[in-house]
Formats: sequence, C-alpha cells, structure tokens
Amino acid sequence: MLREELILSDRPEGLTEVLNAAEKLLAKVERRVEKPVRRRSRRKATEEVLWLSAELLQVYLGHVNELSYDINDLNYVMYGMAPEERDIPGAMARIESHVDDVLDMHRAIRGWRAEHLGAEGRDILVAIYRHLLGEVQSWLRGLIEALNDPIGALERQGTPIVPGVVRLRIKAFFDTPPQMTALEAWARRCLPRE
Repeated sequence: MLREELILSDRPEGLTEVLNAAEKLLAKVERRVEKPVRRRSRRKATEEVLWLSAELLQVYLGHVNELSYDINDLNYVMYGMAPEERDIPGAMARIESHVDDVLDMHRAIRGWRAEHLGAEGRDILVAIYRHLLGEVQSWLRGLIEALNDPIGALERQGTPIVPGVVRLRIKAFFDTPPQMTALEAWARRCLPRE
C-alpha cells in the first residue's frame, strides 16, 4: 500500500475543520449531559407526564431523523460539492444545533417534578434522551478517532486503499433506545382500567 500517495480529500483542511468542530461539540456534550439540574417548583400530574411523553417521543424521532440527515449532508458538503462552494462550518453547525436541542430537552425533562408514577415516566424519558446523547458521544469519538487516523479508519471500514483521492465516509447509526419498552409498559399502567 502506498500511504504517501493517498490523498484523503482534494481539500484536506476540510477534514481539519470537521475534526476541530467534532472535538468542540464532544466537549460540550460531555460537559452538559451530567450537569446538575434543579427541579422546577410545579409538580406535574401523572396524566400530564403521560401526555407529554407522547409529544416528546415525536420530538425525539424528529431529532434522530434530522441528525441522520445532517450527518449524511456533511458527506455531500465535503465530497459532493466543488471545493470553493463547501461550507463545512455550516454543515457542522447544523449538526450542533440539533445536538443542542437534544441537550436542552434532556435538561428540561430532568428538571420536572412529578408525583410518584409520573416521576417514573420522567426518569424513563430522561433515559431515552440520554441514550441518544450517548450515541452522539460515541459517534463523535469515532469521528475524531477516524480523522486522527484516517488510513486506519479506511482499513477498519474495509475500504480499498489505492493511490489518489479517497473519501472517508462519515456515517452514524442511531438505535432504538431499549427504554422504549419500559415507557410503553409505564404508559399502560397509567391508563385508567376499565
């Protein structure tokens, strides 16, 4: 393999821009995800938590879709556009904006006060959002590792390495949180029995 002849991008500084933005975003997520939160004064009834949980699952799915789209868009910005038209900071800012929304929602849910059964639902919702943030952290760590050792990343991906321009695909996969089953069981317990 002729590593010295490998060019990872026709604009290598683009990879550096992504690396810097990814390191900054990872530091932000790590700092904010466990930051203590004060519970709000008004206590939510279980019915309100149940109603909000349905709404928050739709918001959650929207964030997953938007993050997946924007991560795929980063590939297009890096490799599908002419070098002079690339807006890598803009592509990374769109990803960061969605991550910020997830961080804000995670924090807001953690701040809910609720009666006993409602608190159980709150905790499950917190775990669902925390799951997504954990996946984002894993993705960012993997991205940083790949950008620090792109040849190794290409080898791990099984990408044939030949002299010339090679594209380091940036991809992410978000799994369904395992807590969804617990949320469904909790919601059933909250519904009035006939």
